[in-house]
Amino acid sequence: MRRNVDHTAAIANGKRPEIDLSPSLREITTDALHRVRPNLPIWARPTGNYGVTLLRTSYSSQVLLKGTSKNHLIGVMDSQPVLTQHMMAGERLEHQTRPGSICIGPAGADYSVEFLGPVSGVVLEVNTECLAMVQAQSGLYNRQLLPNMNGLDNKLSRLTTLLESEVCKGHPNGVLLWSSVVDALLRHLVEHRFSEARPVAYGTLGPEALRRLSHYVAEYIAESFDLEDMARVAGCEKFRFAHAFKKCVGVSPHRFVVRKRIERARTLIAAGRHTLVEVAAMTGFSDQSHLHHWIKRICGVTPGQLMSPRSRKNLQDAVDLRA
Repeated sequence: MRRNVDHTAAIANGKRPEIDLSPSLREITTDALHRVRPNLPIWARPTGNYGVTLLRTSYSSQVLLKGTSKNHLIGVMDSQPVLTQHMMAGERLEHQTRPGSICIGPAGADYSVEFLGPVSGVVLEVNTECLAMVQAQSGLYNRQLLPNMNGLDNKLSRLTTLLESEVCKGHPNGVLLWSSVVDALLRHLVEHRFSEARPVAYGTLGPEALRRLSHYVAEYIAESFDLEDMARVAGCEKFRFAHAFKKCVGVSPHRFVVRKRIERARTLIAAGRHTLVEVAAMTGFSDQSHLHHWIKRICGVTPGQLMSPRSRKNLQDAVDLRA
């Protein structure tokens, strides 16, 4: 697990800090005009598959950033007011960026932002697949994350601060709490930062078909699924089902089922009433080893870590965050 990266110490020792940023975060930290190098004191991605990568960045003078992100990007600023020239998805805005200002850049949107003075804040890179899964679980289909070049969102800022605090302290509460806070953040985005439902386009699945599929997978989570069964439940031809599902939900049917299994397994493991062998059988994993592989890959912790009393308390704390 990557934790706090002390770039100040690395620079003081005459070394350029090594940091494996994604292409999207490399863009957001690469000045396109003024050749200003950022200070990157914190970078955290307990697991790149679970949902959010956090990066704290600051610039000591004017800076221009631009690009097209593969994943969603969210900026939460905490520096003194600075004049900002912003362009995103063809829209332009000149405004004062203030402490608490947020910026939301959906995946695929071209952006350009020039801060005309010193600026600092936290950037969150949100995995598109994870946000799509939360959207599907909420039953809110045919909607998109809305761009926002300048706004305020107290809950989003609070959750971001909590994530950063966990990083700064070295994840004292474990990755489970991080994942649970990320759950709350993703749910908040889906409920408050998405567009209204769009008309069902040709070649996609309607809300009723998707609800039937979601209930079907939940009811038979311990069983094996194939495309023919899922297409039948959706009332769709098998040959076009996978394409229509991914176009509407944002993930493939296979990934949807896997993440549904993991979600159920996390709940059962944290409850502590079943052995891992039983949990694997109850959630459709072939055996305990298969369960271990997917929990570790997606959640960043082993199933055994999820079973600890401390982890159960963290899960309860996270439930409070969703309120």
